Amino acid sequence: MSNKNISAVILAAGRGDRIKSTNSKVLLNVSGKPILIWTLELLTDLGIKDIIVVVGYKAESVKKIVKKYGFTSKFAFQKKLLGTAKAIQLGIKKMEKKSNDLLILYGDDSSLYKSEIIVKLIKHHVNKSIKGTLLVVRSNTPTTLGGLKRDSKGRLIGVMGKKEMVINKIKQNEILCGAMCFDGRWLEKNINLIKKNPKSGEYPFPEIIKIAAKKRQFLETVVLQDQNQWNSMNFWGDYKQTKLKKELNLWKMKRR
Repeated sequence: MSNKNISAVILAAGRGDRIKSTNSKVLLNVSGKPILIWTLELLTDLGIKDIIVVVGYKAESVKKIVKKYGFTSKFAFQKKLLGTAKAIQLGIKKMEKKSNDLLILYGDDSSLYKSEIIVKLIKHHVNKSIKGTLLVVRSNTPTTLGGLKRDSKGRLIGVMGKKEMVINKIKQNEILCGAMCFDGRWLEKNINLIKKNPKSGEYPFPEIIKIAAKKRQFLETVVLQDQNQWNSMNFWGDYKQTKLKKELNLWKMKRR
């Protein structure tokens, strides 16, 4: 499968608050390389040439590292950190006009993915000609990351927080894990419909699931069976720095 008409956006604008780092979280070293570099290498191996890195916090440091490793990625600058939807919007503006589809990767979650799972994600999306495909992992207990909401026919209609899942006694849930593929032009038109969260002041990208459902253009999922390929920074907020470093050193073994 050719990836010449696919652009990729890596979200790398956020801070490292959860992991108690003063640097950009995508610059954390894993087995001698920043985690962002592992992701860029993955995309390069897949033959994706149009890569946009959305930077914000410590932007110049991130740009310097990317260039140091010889990547010619484009950059989009997020001046105000207003959430993932606004970051993706900036990336869309930098997409090549010839690109039909957009692969979106969270920069702090995506460095462990093997090429096979990203190929599977893209194939599912392209072969079924749908508006968007989300990579998910399954959990038997509610987590702080919440989960996806489905209707009685099993169609995606939104997201749920942990509290809602507990109240509704939902035992098995699906968690978004930082990789998704969209029809680029559809997303460009519909991402503007995402409203600001009044509590956080941010524009949360998962709201696109609800927007698609209202249009009867339901998004679909691909399940990541090997959960060792995904490590969310959201789970590391309570770790001491020494424990975090030890955890990170395991990544290279898991990735191979």
